[in-house]
Amino acid sequence: MRFGKEWVRYVACVLVSGIVWAEQDGLRLTAPADKATVATLSEGQKAYVSMPRKERVDFFANASKRKKMRALGYYPQPLKLVWEGIPTGTKAEVSVYRLPDRTRVFHVETTEKSVQVDNLEIARDYEWRVTANGKSQAATFRTEDIAPRLIRIPGVPNVRDLGGRIGLGGKRVKQGRVFRSAGLNDNAGDDYLTEAELKASGRMPALDKEKQSLKASQKRIHAFQKNPGTFKLVKNGLKSKWTMFRLGRTPTDAEQAELARLTTVPATLFSVAAEQVEASSKHGNFHLAKPADKPVVFLQEFDSDSDGYLSVAISSSQTASIRMNGEMVYDLFRISNKVRRFEYRDRFIPLPVKQGKNLIVAIVDTQKRERAWRCTPSPAEPVTRLLANADKYLQYRLRYLYRVYKGKKPGQNRVSETTLPYVLNVLGIKSDIDLRSDGECFGMTGSPLGPSVTWFHYSSSAYGGMQTETGRQAFKKVFRVFLDEKNYPIDFHCIAGQDRTGAVAFILNGLLGVSEEDLYLDWEVTGFWNENAGFNHKNRFDHLVNGFQKLKGENLHEKIENYVLSLGFTRADIEKFRSIMLE
Repeated sequence: MRFGKEWVRYVACVLVSGIVWAEQDGLRLTAPADKATVATLSEGQKAYVSMPRKERVDFFANASKRKKMRALGYYPQPLKLVWEGIPTGTKAEVSVYRLPDRTRVFHVETTEKSVQVDNLEIARDYEWRVTANGKSQAATFRTEDIAPRLIRIPGVPNVRDLGGRIGLGGKRVKQGRVFRSAGLNDNAGDDYLTEAELKASGRMPALDKEKQSLKASQKRIHAFQKNPGTFKLVKNGLKSKWTMFRLGRTPTDAEQAELARLTTVPATLFSVAAEQVEASSKHGNFHLAKPADKPVVFLQEFDSDSDGYLSVAISSSQTASIRMNGEMVYDLFRISNKVRRFEYRDRFIPLPVKQGKNLIVAIVDTQKRERAWRCTPSPAEPVTRLLANADKYLQYRLRYLYRVYKGKKPGQNRVSETTLPYVLNVLGIKSDIDLRSDGECFGMTGSPLGPSVTWFHYSSSAYGGMQTETGRQAFKKVFRVFLDEKNYPIDFHCIAGQDRTGAVAFILNGLLGVSEEDLYLDWEVTGFWNENAGFNHKNRFDHLVNGFQKLKGENLHEKIENYVLSLGFTRADIEKFRSIMLE
């Protein structure tokens, strides 16, 4: 059967009209269903928090399982709101209200027919409403009563609400009052001269020359690696006695050049008189009767029967640079902190020596320590390790040669301009308690969230350190912030939001009567972010719990309360905190 064009056109019009009529038939909210219970955690997250404690502790210490835990993510599961019954492309206004106070927690205008909502409170009733084409429909849902309440703040990891769990007298800890997180900005970092600044400083020629010397050394090392038999370890000629100069500062470039020209041990160095010192142990350790608070210079002349290499171990606890016969062979004064970690306990290095007299010059940063440094022969160290060690050093030295340290710079903000309004206006953060050290907060004068947020900077301790006088005094300052209701809502954090932050959260939760099981869980939730199996109960959390178990009290909660009372707070102070935080 054949159909004419008019017939086809007529059928098409009928079909299109039917679709439009169906879309305009009425706005309908389809998901979640009215009065439904919805999840804020994924199934995997819920599976972990529902495990018995022993199973969780074993799970937490297992490297492969921790990777799976990390794969679950540290964000909440967003709720998808879906509606239909309006023409495609029609603008809809979507709002979500917390009940019973009808506080609007979400609002958006969209031409889509679904949106996702994040960061909902747990065990809470909500109403959601969609308005389009002059029509409006509303429905309600309730979130599951499963803690924790995870929070998504793009750029800031490991964020969650301290509230949501059941505390004293069956009362729920209020949500939206206190948040714990990782740092709101990065830790302060090292700043280096730019290429233009480096050229202007006049140091480029010297660095270029050093680069050529390092490449020549690397070429020799690679030749040794191909033919280890050519690597000759000479008999140890170092003595236990050294000449020392308390220089009091890191030598300038001009003074470094002068050190390179030395051929014998002088009586004075840069107007500083010489001192004779001797290693105080067979391991080559130097203990100074009068500890130095700035770099010192050690020199020694010794003889070698032939050309070759002398194997020594340098203490890993100090920063040092070493010249052999004027050539820089080891230098950690200029290298990035990352380089200092490539070896662990001892830095075994081969020192190139020549037949006859040799002069070793070492600059050591004693950092006010009585133990100045360690330089001990290591003739038994395998040649292959020495070669690998030297080659690694040269690679790192070349990589960072032109990174000349200029100073510290403040850490970069983690909260973007697009996220900031949510943090300030929806979460409503008014106070930022920063538990990091002065060095980590270098250059900071206020909160990364801006001038409307009060910044409390109290360098804190973690785990067993909470029982030290430093840890006790830090928490005393922190707790005072929580006793002033005008400071709320509060975010407290260190850099990772796990150790120092976890210790403070443990005490706060304990005061609120959160169960011991939940004290464990609140700390463990960091495992959704940190997959390192070394971050576990035995290495970390047990030290925190054991520190409190030694205190007076019939149970852990009483011991935590007695800890706070021992800091000079009263029971009335504790009750005030509870009245602020418990529903």
